[in-house]
Amino acid sequence: KSGGGVNTPFPSGEIDCSHFPSDYGALAVDWLKMGGWIGLQQTPGYTPGVAISTIHTGIAGDKCAPGTFCSYSCGPGYQKSQWPTTQGATGQSVGGLFCNSKGKLELTNPDHKVLCIGGTGEVRVKNKLKRNVPICRTDYPGTESETVPLNTQPGQEYEMTCPDAKKYYKWGNAFTSAQYYINPAGSPVEDACRWNKAGSNMGNWAPVNLGVGKGPAGMTYISIFRNAPTNPDGKLNFNIKITGDVSGRCEYHSGTFWNNGAESPSGCTVSSLPCHLPVVDDQTLTHL
Repeated sequence: KSGGGVNTPFPSGEIDCSHFPSDYGALAVDWLKMGGWIGLQQTPGYTPGVAISTIHTGIAGDKCAPGTFCSYSCGPGYQKSQWPTTQGATGQSVGGLFCNSKGKLELTNPDHKVLCIGGTGEVRVKNKLKRNVPICRTDYPGTESETVPLNTQPGQEYEMTCPDAKKYYKWGNAFTSAQYYINPAGSPVEDACRWNKAGSNMGNWAPVNLGVGKGPAGMTYISIFRNAPTNPDGKLNFNIKITGDVSGRCEYHSGTFWNNGAESPSGCTVSSLPCHLPVVDDQTLTHL
């Protein structure tokens, strides 16, 4: 589920920027210390229709203030619906609600009246470990930091957000997939779903990345691969396996990727039509 009120239309231009919209489906991420927001992009001089040339990324202690795009997390299986037509002048992605000059939150993609929209519903993850495993998605479009949390719990199964290329954000001719960072079992979600530091094996230094997306031709793809060049030697303390009605065998076992039974240093990708499920356990992460 996303936050409460996930199906409630957001009243654009009426709510103060100091109010995090958890009553409209957004999930507050308080450990980032930005008022619940997962990313702040300060855009002085922003004019709708003109490419955004100045973007300052907010840090802990900053607020959703006038002239700022304020990005938010949604619950498992959901993704934010808001981003402006106007994007960064040099290829930066920009996303979230906009805090206007009156200090009110505005929709930036008024085609969607709700803040959180579902993905394809075709990919799920199951944690078969005895400890939590944080799987952190990047804030895209937005700051592209790994601040969208999914803190999987032992024995539990969750829908993973799998964007449909035909229906979600597109930059130029490039379609959107969801990119995740898989952290070691037992990692505190507060340390996993944020920028971290070298040697931590968490956050942007997590050992393994996972990518999911439904392409324009209708095929869903799932990839697992090493987080290179950031942390090419990092290892998880569990195994991963993708299963189900998929095109091949893709696994991560004892720190090594395997593609159809052969060692594959670059990782592996499978396709499915449709996708049904990914899973993590002491032996595996699986797509069923």
